[in-house]
Parts: sequence; C-alpha cells; structure tokens
Amino acid sequence: MKESGILIFAGTTEGRELSELLSLSGIDHTVSVATAYGEELLKESTHAKVLSGRMDEKQIGECIKENQTAFVIDATHPYASEAGKNIKHASEKTGVSYLRFLRESGAVPESASVFPDNESCAEYLMEKTEGNILLTTGSKELKIYAKDESLRKRLYARVIPNEESLSVCREEGISSDHIIAMQGPFDTELNRALIKQFDIKVLVTKESGKTGGFEEKCMAALKEDIQLAVISRKEEQVENDNTAVYEAVEKLTGKKLIRDNSCSIFLIGAGPGSRGMLTKEAEELIQSCDILYGAESIIKNHYGRFEKRGFYLDRDIIPDIKKTLNERYGRNVIKICVLFSGDSGFYSGCRKLYESLSKAVSENVLKCTRVEIVPGISSVSYFSAKLGINHEDALMLSVHGRKFDETMPALINGLKNGGKVFLLVSGKEDVRRVAEVLSSEGLDDIKITAGCRLSHTDEVIKTLKPADTSDFDEAGSILLFLCHPAQSKGS
Repeated sequence: MKESGILIFAGTTEGRELSELLSLSGIDHTVSVATAYGEELLKESTHAKVLSGRMDEKQIGECIKENQTAFVIDATHPYASEAGKNIKHASEKTGVSYLRFLRESGAVPESASVFPDNESCAEYLMEKTEGNILLTTGSKELKIYAKDESLRKRLYARVIPNEESLSVCREEGISSDHIIAMQGPFDTELNRALIKQFDIKVLVTKESGKTGGFEEKCMAALKEDIQLAVISRKEEQVENDNTAVYEAVEKLTGKKLIRDNSCSIFLIGAGPGSRGMLTKEAEELIQSCDILYGAESIIKNHYGRFEKRGFYLDRDIIPDIKKTLNERYGRNVIKICVLFSGDSGFYSGCRKLYESLSKAVSENVLKCTRVEIVPGISSVSYFSAKLGINHEDALMLSVHGRKFDETMPALINGLKNGGKVFLLVSGKEDVRRVAEVLSSEGLDDIKITAGCRLSHTDEVIKTLKPADTSDFDEAGSILLFLCHPAQSKGS
C-alpha cells in the first residue's frame, strides 16, 4: 500500500467506519488505535495500515512525521479529551492540518438527570440514590465511582472484555460477580435483560451518540422505569458537520468517496446454531454491521450496535434495503449482514438471495459496493466430527423446505448401494416418514442417527432403527445420518 498522507486516530465506531469507507473507495490511509481490542476490530487491509498502542503528544508528532502525513483526522471518542488535545497539539506543532470527525449525538430524555462530568454524577449517586447501579461509562472513569466503598458495592460495571478493562476493575475493588465484560453497544432488549438480571435501579451512561448505543440505553431505562444518569458532552464535543473531512480526503486523493445511499452486503453461514460455531470472520462482520437480517430463530441470540430485522427471503429483504437506503441518503456506506443456518453452500437459501441481490445491483435497483458470501460450518461437518466419521464419500440430501417424495428415490438408491447418507429434515414427523419409506423398501436394518439441535446446550444425538422412530419426539432442527450397520464404524 502507498502512503496517502491520511492519518486517522480511531477510538470509536466512526473511526472504524471512516477507515472502511476509505478502503471501499480505494484510498490508502493509516489508522492508529490505542488498544489491542481496537486493532482486533480494525484489521489491516489493502488500503489500511493499522498502528496499535497509546501515544503521548511527542509520540503522536513522531507518528505524523513518519507517515508523511498531509492531514490528521481525529476520530477518537467524544469523551477522550486528553487524547484529542494531544492529537490537536501534535498536529499544530508539526504544521499538519487537523480535522475532527464526530459521531451523531442523541436526544437526552427529559426525565434523565444530566451531569457535566463523572465527579458530579458520582457525588449525586452517593447522596441521592439507592439500589444497584449499572455503570456503562467504561473502565477509564471507574476509579471516580469506586473510591467510595458504599457506592462501589452498588456498582455493576459493564466494560469491554479485554484484560486492560478487567485489570482496572480488579484494581478498583469491583468483585467478579459485579463485572459485566461484554462487547457492545447493545440493543434495547439486552439492556433491559441486564437491568432485570441485576435488579438495577440507576443506569449511568455518557451521551455517547447514536452509534454508541445511547438511545438503546435510554429506551431500556424508560421501559424498565429506572433512573437514568447522563454525562453530557462538553461544548466542543457536540455534533459537527463532517463534510469538511470528506472534502479534504477527496481533494487530496482526487478520488470520490462512495457515501451516497449505498451498502455492502455479506451473506453469512451461521454454523449449526450456537454462537461458538461462528467463524471469527463472521463474528467480526456481524459486530461491525448496521443491520442484521435473518430468521428470528437465528438472529435472536446476537447482540450488538446493529438493528435486527427478521427477514431472510429476497422478496422481503431487497425492498427493505432499498427503503432503508433512501431514508439514509448521504450517510456512509451501510454494512448489512444476512445470516443463514449452517453453511452458505449446503442446502441454504443463500444462493437464491445472492442471485437476486446481484441482479438488483446490476439493474440499479440497489446501489451496493459489494455482495459477498461468507461460508460457515455445515451441520454435516459438525455432526461427522461428533460421530467420528468422514463425510467426503457420503450422499447429502435434504427434505427441509423441499418435496419429500422427490428426495426419497435418491436416498433409497444410495442406501441400497451400500452408501451412507446425511439427510436434513424439518422435524420429528419427517423422521417418522423416512422410517416408513425405509421399512417399505425392506431396509429395516438401516441405522438412523439423529442429531437434534446440534451445537446447542440441549443437543441430543440418538441412534435407532426404523421401527423405533414411532416414539421419536425431539423438536428443533434435525440432521439424520443413515447407513448399514457395517458402514457405521471407521467410515
């Protein structure tokens, strides 16, 4: 990658999104993040070079010189005042233009108690409140709230799940059962769940803007009828017009930024079902997306800064994306993820949606920078591993969402020729119907192994003969492995 002279200090979602926007537009740049966690979220790419580690003013100045910087973009958190000052002073001393890139602000509810700083909020909590407190201001300000023992015992600190944050919690005397280490922001329902779980009476938050999950925290507090304490932004931290940043980038590079009602779409195989079966790439894409589509049963356990929408068919998703893009005209490229169970290439609705989206893009129905498929772990791969067998020579079939009678001849033919078969079914009734077909074909000795709710905590694996399936009563997603008894060992 060539040096473009653009150096971004990224401490927020906006910094990451700005970097992604430049990469999508084919613009080389350097991004500096303070922590290893930030580096995980913002990976190097063809157009982005990532630097990791906290820097003081002198080190920032050296970094500006080393990267042949034409101008600096400060996209750090609105409350990271010290970092912002260091970046601005270093830019001035090196004679490099300084541009501030800020997130959109959010509306503070009238019922909220608003404070100019953490110190005044902590004093208010000590003197005017009772009950458990959900502190969502981060680990950096934790010492302000934890120095009073009576207040510290009431705190439930929600922090980023990295060693640095956990170390601060331990140093400040927060007991392990009062530490909520989770990646966010979070949707309203997860905030409400935490409020209920820990019997929270007061929620403390910074006015962190729309992408910081501020609105979702406010809504959760209002719905649960608890007190909301807000640390307001200082005057210089309020929302500004980021147009100057875009114009400066375009003038320097001579390239047009792709930022008018467009999107990037990723069709993701979610694996057998549990969060642990997601690939790292899939997890990172989901956590960085703006909208997450998929069947309710698949997306319900995913939480983050994104909106969740329970669509998975092309006839529903394409019009919804088009409507969304029209509503968000002029904003950055929107990142969209669509989840499909299992692997994207194994009896998945992914292919049909991919073709429909590609057509919509080619016909200018949708403005989209890219449509990509991200494979997942198939239920067959997982089930084979659980059974200790190979599956490269197995026949793979499905009656899930397909015509049952049209699939049965291939199943019977495969088994009669001594083969082994994996069969996706829609439920327990399909299992019984398969057993009836086997019996009618004289295949009563076939061994049926049913994998039910694979990878979930209530996973069940049962082995039975066709005659035994009348009592089969498992619910949820089911994958069958069928073979002659002689084929079941060492396959």
